[in-house]
Amino acid sequence: MDKKQEWSGILGFLIAAIGSAVGLGNYWRMPYLASQYGYIPFFIAFIVCVMFVGLPIMFVELTAGRIFKKSFIETYKKLKFPWPGYISFILMVILCSYYMVIAGWIFMYVVTYPFIVYNFSDLITHNIAPVGYIFVLLLSAIPIYFGVQKGIESFSKIIMALLVILTILILAIALSENPIPPITLELPTNLEIWIMALSQSFFSLSVGFGILFTYSTYIKQKTSIMKDSIVIGFFDVLIGLAASFLVFVLLGGVVSTEGPTLVFDVLSGVFKIAAIGWLFYLCLLIAAITSVISLLEFIVSNLQNYGFNRKKALFLTVVSFLFLSLPSALSYSSLNLSFMNIPVLDILDRYVIGATSWVGIFFIAFLLQHIKEEDFVKHLDAGRLGKPLYIWCKYILLIFGVVMAVVSTKFLIGW
Repeated sequence: MDKKQEWSGILGFLIAAIGSAVGLGNYWRMPYLASQYGYIPFFIAFIVCVMFVGLPIMFVELTAGRIFKKSFIETYKKLKFPWPGYISFILMVILCSYYMVIAGWIFMYVVTYPFIVYNFSDLITHNIAPVGYIFVLLLSAIPIYFGVQKGIESFSKIIMALLVILTILILAIALSENPIPPITLELPTNLEIWIMALSQSFFSLSVGFGILFTYSTYIKQKTSIMKDSIVIGFFDVLIGLAASFLVFVLLGGVVSTEGPTLVFDVLSGVFKIAAIGWLFYLCLLIAAITSVISLLEFIVSNLQNYGFNRKKALFLTVVSFLFLSLPSALSYSSLNLSFMNIPVLDILDRYVIGATSWVGIFFIAFLLQHIKEEDFVKHLDAGRLGKPLYIWCKYILLIFGVVMAVVSTKFLIGW
């Protein structure tokens, strides 16, 4: 039986949780969405959605982890309704299988950028892209092998400090070489901006499917969930805004319709100093790996309920993903592995994860139905805001869940 995993303290938990939240959503997805929807309007909508949707979901997820103190699957089993736990586990396995493939692309950019500036088509043509996920998988497994405190926490403290320093350095150099484009205050009046901002707030904070729930079960000290959530949300938003502002400066404020390949095809050629471009992709890789670690930890944590110790669960996870990620990796290679002319990775991203992300709100809302109001208020530690926030989380969040369900359906079948 493995020793119960715990953080060394609240600071260790916060840094690891920030690392979990900060990922491709901050350095890859948010910049291209901001460039598509006009920067300032998108920033405003995104911050509002984080405050009223993302953070409340995080309140519930962290509180539930503190109260139940079990893995995500075991918690739902205890509540006599195991299916949300199983569904979340399957969805996180699918997400991780192609998420690390994208992280692998970034890894190959970091490896090759000092020597040659590849665009995304070059990576595919030369079959460089598919092998990157193997290195990401092995690198991400190392901290998990050493456990929560000696592995994930220690790694996160170093890597997140490096990420912040590099982000500030890149911004400072970019601002010294490029003028800040004119900033026009525009309000987000387009409904589509709000829809995408809502989706981004959910994606960026990594809430809804038990990752932060799992991290919360490792807290041994008394803590204020509201304060912890605000700290996690603040740094997550700050890094996302910094990455987007960098793109805003580098592109001269021009709105780009490039979409998901923006950071690969457009940004790879706009850095005046190659070293700065390399540092940017290094930041992108760091952010991606911290999220892969949290996904793998979630999977390992749940596998330990089935007779595996941590090391055996990790070994099984790593070996499984060598094969599970292969279809997504090969879908962007000279083989062009696809189904009905759609790359496998795109199918998983759009038609599986993209179409089902809304269910996380209902899974978390279900947990709140089994938490007494006084327990929620106590762990939240929000003073007079405790009871109003309980009502907001228990009832109003369900409305946003319905909205996301409708949006996801439209996304699935096309606008």
